[in-house]
Formats: sequence, C-alpha cells, structure tokens
Amino acid sequence: MRLPLHECGAAFSSRLVVAARSESSPYWSRRGRASSLSEPLVRWMGVLALMVLALAGGCASVRPCGDLDVGFIASRDTSPEGAARFRAAGPFVETQDTGLGQQFGALRPFYSVTRDADRARSLHEILWPVGSVKYLDRETDWRFLLAYGHDFDHNDPDSRYRAMLFPLVFWGRDQQDQSYFSVFPLGGTLNEFLGRDRIVFALFPLYAYSRIGTTETTDYLWPIVSRTCGEDVSRFRVFPFYGRSTDEGEWTKQFVFWPIWTHARYYDPKHGGSSYVLFPLYGRTDMVDQQGWSVLPPLIRWAKSDQRTQLNCPWPFIQYVSGDYEKLYIWPLWGRREMGGNRTSFLLWPFVHTDHIERSKQTVDRFSIFPFIYHERVGPPVGGEPIAPALESPEAEVSARYFKLWPLLSYQRDGASSRVRCLELWPLKHTAPIERNLTPLWTLYSRVATPEQLEHELLWGLFRYRREGETGRHLSLFPLFSTSRCEGEAEQRSWSFLLGLLGHERDEARSTWRLLWFLKFGD
Repeated sequence: MRLPLHECGAAFSSRLVVAARSESSPYWSRRGRASSLSEPLVRWMGVLALMVLALAGGCASVRPCGDLDVGFIASRDTSPEGAARFRAAGPFVETQDTGLGQQFGALRPFYSVTRDADRARSLHEILWPVGSVKYLDRETDWRFLLAYGHDFDHNDPDSRYRAMLFPLVFWGRDQQDQSYFSVFPLGGTLNEFLGRDRIVFALFPLYAYSRIGTTETTDYLWPIVSRTCGEDVSRFRVFPFYGRSTDEGEWTKQFVFWPIWTHARYYDPKHGGSSYVLFPLYGRTDMVDQQGWSVLPPLIRWAKSDQRTQLNCPWPFIQYVSGDYEKLYIWPLWGRREMGGNRTSFLLWPFVHTDHIERSKQTVDRFSIFPFIYHERVGPPVGGEPIAPALESPEAEVSARYFKLWPLLSYQRDGASSRVRCLELWPLKHTAPIERNLTPLWTLYSRVATPEQLEHELLWGLFRYRREGETGRHLSLFPLFSTSRCEGEAEQRSWSFLLGLLGHERDEARSTWRLLWFLKFGD
C-alpha cells in the first residue's frame, strides 16, 4: 500500500497558498506597499514537494498510523506540539498546520510564511534578514534591505502611510492627510519622524526646521546655530561658544565654551538649587534634596541625596551607590547591583553575567559566560505557591529552564515539555526569525518530549524514533530499515527492509508481504 502522491503534494501546496495569501499585497508601489511576491514562491514550493514525493513514492511504505517516513527525502507526521507537519529535502522544506488557524511554511533559507488567523496576522520573510512583509489586521509593514514602509490601512488607498529608502529618500502621508517627500541632504519635508510632528530642511546641515506641538526649532549649520521657541520653553545656542535654555518655572541652563563652563539653576521648591562644572577641573551641586561635588569630572564624583549616596573614584572603574539601591563596581573585574528584589552582577565584563529578577508571577535567574554558556531558570514568585508539589522532584519548583553550550547544544524545558538540540550555532537564546529560517539547517540532532509524544531525529531523518503515548512506536534508519506499531481500536504493525525490498504489514483485517518493492502477497 502506498500513499497517493496527489494527496501529499496537493495538501502541501494548498496549505502554503492559504498561509501566504492576503487580501491586499501590492509589494512595490509608489506608496511602499507590499505586492504578491509570496504566492509564486509558495506554488513553487508545492511543485518541489510533488517532485520529492514522486522520487520517494515508488519505495515508500505507509506507517500504520497513517504517516509517511522516507528519511530526509520526505516525511509527514504530527509535530510534538500537535501540528500537522510535512517536511522534505532535509531541513529545506517544511509546513505546519495546527488546524486552529496557525500555519507555517518554509523553503529555507529563501522564504518562510507564518500565519495566525486569530490575531489576523501573517509574516513573510524573504532571505532573512534581507526582506520581510508583515500584515497585522489592516496594517502592513514591509522591509527590503534599507528600504522600509508602513501602511496603516492597506484596504484604504488614501490611508496614512510612511516609507523610506534610508537614509536618502523619505515619503508618506500623515494622520492629517498631508503628503510629504524629501531627499536627504538636498531638502524636503518629513512629518511624524524622530518624535517630531514636522521637519523641513534644505541642504542639511545648512538649514533645518522642526516642530513638536507648539514648540518650534530652527537650525543653521546644525548643530552650530539653533533657536527654539515654545509656550514655556526657550533655547538659543551658538555652539560651542554660548548657549542658554529655559523651561519657565522649572530650570535655566547655560554653557560658555562648552564643555568648559556649564551652569544650571532649578526653581522647584522641593528640588531647587544650582549646579555647575568647570571642565576638566571641578564641579559642584547644591540643591534642596541633593549635595555633590566632582574633581576632574567625570572621573571623581561624590553626591548625596535623601534617597542615596553615590561615589565614583575614578569613573567608570570604581562606582559605589548606597541607599534606595546598592551598587559596587570594580570595572571590568567585578560588579554587583541590587534594587528591591532584583540583583545583577558581572565578572570580567562583558563575559560572565548573572541576573535575579523578581516579578509578580515568577522569579527568573540567569547565568551566562558569553558567548559559550547561557542558563535561565524560571520559578514561582517570592512567597508564592510552588509550580507543582515539591515532593515530586526538584524540578517541580521550576516552571521553565533553558541551557545553551554554544555552539554544541541547547536544552529547553517549559512546563512538561522539553527539547534538546545539537548543533546550536546562534549565540543568543531566542531570535524568532533565526528559529524559523535558519536553525533547522544546522540542527543535526534533536529530542523533543511532550506529555503525548517523544521524538528523536538525527541528520534530518536519517535516524528517527517516535513514541506517541503508549500506543504508537516508529523507528527508522533510512534507507535500511523501519518498523512501526500503532495500537488502538485497530492494531497495526509493519516493518520494511531497504524501503520495501522486503517488508510486512499486518492489521486486524489482513497480513501483507512485500517483495522487490512492487510485489505484494497476502490475505
């Protein structure tokens, strides 16, 4: 008995088309919106799947539980997380479908698509990190190298949007329905950019104007000459010769031959006072709630307030703080900082680092020797109930654990599920695009365990072992040998030598022998 090729290929192709299809996807337009680049790629992936299955179809045996296993050529099964999964050509082709609206497809490393119907979200990644297109409800983000665009409603051709070819060309339409365009550094207009409502420039840095609310700033030969006027704010500078800044009722700051002389005066009754720095000789702070001085600033500094006492001697090598938080750094040899229940420390910065973080629902402990070792433990909150009865095991106090020995292996446990993976070439803990597009390419061995399933894989299916509860077993060493057992309402067993040169399949209804791949005998 063989798996119908049209079923496997059609299912694979249709899943990817559904996952990649979008109502509106113009990829490169004058508005910087995304076009339908994904669907041709998805169709090509379906054709590739059909070719792979055609290659395997002549010799593939069907597992009694209904799955396909032809080693690294092609396999169809249920992932340990419960998604219907199809893989082909080793790590290069993969689809997953939970049946609940979450779908994934990849032709690594060229293209991947992730879709979540519940969140109205889909993500298309092209030669990551080269390009990506993301749809979230009615919004669209796209990026290709240094080109970027965001459309706030792809169903409305007159909606707000922005796009750029960084750092040269910027264009878009703001929320007041005003269009803008600029070519840096020649000139133009930018709206809603860098935290400013409007920016106008010509031959930058020769001239620039910007506005935030009612506060306007004009620059000539930025950053030399600048003037700012607003409801309560006034600033003027001819850098580095003189500058003065005032926030009415709050403070006045000025400099002369920056950074030689800087001075500030504060008017708040609770925090009022003054401070100055004569660089590089001396500095002084004299305020209602804080006193301090510095010698050879910023190297030596002492400050005392109602909340804390601080000493740098010299900065950044010796740093000490006592009060509302505790800190002692002998940088870069050793350092420790504690605030509330959170603690962090380092040894031989930036290589050895520890963290203890207390949150309302959990406690997180981390230890790392960058980039070789990373360990993370997630437990119950301080004073909270254990994750599970403590008598079961020491791990009952831990809800999640992660360990990485770069570049060899990683171990991850979350609740009752765990995973071991070798190799692990990415030095950081989790980077979602890396997991989707690249990690399977260098994963030589993996072990995934859930309450329902245990899975071992070596060399993308050259060796595979799967245990599904207490009823299903599958073991294969491609292309030499495979055996399967599925016990349930209808018990099924099978084994195969050299993909069907000699094989046997048995269920409650019949027993079938296979010889020379194509000859079958049985009742």
